[in-house]
Amino acid sequence: MKKGETMHKFKVPVSESKHLGTEPVWASNYEPTDYQSEFGAALNWYSYIVEAKDCRAFLIDWFKTDKDKLKTLSKIPDKLIPRTYANTARIAMRGFPVTDEHKSRIWEKVQETANKRIKLEEDDDTTAEPVIKIAKVLPLAPNFIVSDIDDEIENLIIGEENKTMGQILMPYRMTDKHYLECIAKIEPMLAEFNDLAEARRLPKGQLTPEQQQLLEGYEHLTGMKIVKDIAKLLESYINDLKKSHISKQVAKVKKKKPKDKTKLIKNIKFLQQDDTLGITSVDPINLLNCSEVWTFDTKTRKISKFYSPIGGGITVKGAALIGFQESMSSCKLLRKPDVQLKEFTELKKNDLTKWYSSVKSKDAPVRARLTATTLILKVF
Repeated sequence: MKKGETMHKFKVPVSESKHLGTEPVWASNYEPTDYQSEFGAALNWYSYIVEAKDCRAFLIDWFKTDKDKLKTLSKIPDKLIPRTYANTARIAMRGFPVTDEHKSRIWEKVQETANKRIKLEEDDDTTAEPVIKIAKVLPLAPNFIVSDIDDEIENLIIGEENKTMGQILMPYRMTDKHYLECIAKIEPMLAEFNDLAEARRLPKGQLTPEQQQLLEGYEHLTGMKIVKDIAKLLESYINDLKKSHISKQVAKVKKKKPKDKTKLIKNIKFLQQDDTLGITSVDPINLLNCSEVWTFDTKTRKISKFYSPIGGGITVKGAALIGFQESMSSCKLLRKPDVQLKEFTELKKNDLTKWYSSVKSKDAPVRARLTATTLILKVF
């Protein structure tokens, strides 16, 4: 490359650089001790890391000053790019003293691939076929999210602005479960950087073999601040995904139309009024979502207390009360109902339980189903 020209900006994923290191570079006057061995090792590094789009960029850099060669290169689709020779070009541009023979093979292989492509097109049946339009299907985010997050970590390391999670997910098709799948892929990355920060705080003598390996893998990240910043970035992405998942869940919940309360209590049987006792029943609508109910059966002379420790736990189902706690609910026989009920109706809520305890008769289990002789005394 000539002075002033820039090469394709190739980013090595952080997850790969930990094990394989960053992209190699050689000094301008570098002389290999074993050319074949070092050249082969460099090719292996690139063949493992790079993608077809990067290989095309390598060759564009290599042929930058030759318009005819660039035109020939443009005829070759990404999947047919001669990747080994593209990597050879990159190695040469990074300072490795590639031999003239290997350099000449770069253009020869590109030309050979382009000619094969042209010949295949000429041999194809020229009969026009109807074009079938296929609806574009957006890719699912979980399949690509780790790669995108790796790019954002690299941007953070080199000081470039990071995308928000919303911007990252914009090109993808997201369903409800995919938010959780993305979180599951990012959480191990966050845990690794948290472990790295912890390992850097420990003295060398206290490091485990795993922590030592972790430090060596990320030794290119200088300073604790960058490690903390990466962890903070990943944590923010996870939180955004969780919020998106919850919002999606809330949006899915169909708002139910409130039921008519009069229909809910239509099967409840009760005595509206007892003229002898001078007591009128409370409106049964109040039985819906209450915590305490007091009733009196004029036939059996029993006063009943229904109680739920959960606010609004008692309600109506069919012709019965449900939701009350049986161990805290009971009924007692009133020997002088006309006198005792007059006392009861004049009491405040806090005094009812004390009054009920003073009634000298045995506790018995309550009946959930009300009858036509049941007065509804009080409801809270």
